[in-house]
Amino acid sequence: MPNDLFKKIFRAAFPHKNPILVKKEYHLPETLSWTIRLTPEGWFVATSDELPGLVTQARSQQELIEMTNDAVLTYFDVPKKEATMVYNQMNLGNHVVLYGQISDRWDEDLPKEDKEYKAWLLSAPPLLA
Repeated sequence: MPNDLFKKIFRAAFPHKNPILVKKEYHLPETLSWTIRLTPEGWFVATSDELPGLVTQARSQQELIEMTNDAVLTYFDVPKKEATMVYNQMNLGNHVVLYGQISDRWDEDLPKEDKEYKAWLLSAPPLLA
């Protein structure tokens, strides 16, 4: 709870820049290809196919989008005060996950552990507005 309050205060002092401007200024790609693997412990391990050495992990769909954003923004040296989210959609096969919209079917559509799947991270309209 205190962490959420800190985030709100931080964002009030430093509003997000438009994701389109952040992408242009820091030369971020429009979309990113990822390989996603589910571990036996239930973690998603995401590695970027296009950015060498970029690896992150998460426990949920929301956290997966947050952590891949954090990894990409850190990779490109984007300051936290500029943005913490520039990609808000992940496509995993036929499944689309939008940040802020939890899907009840996510668990049913999850990859099976120790099998790799391709995913794409991109910006969808609510974030681009």
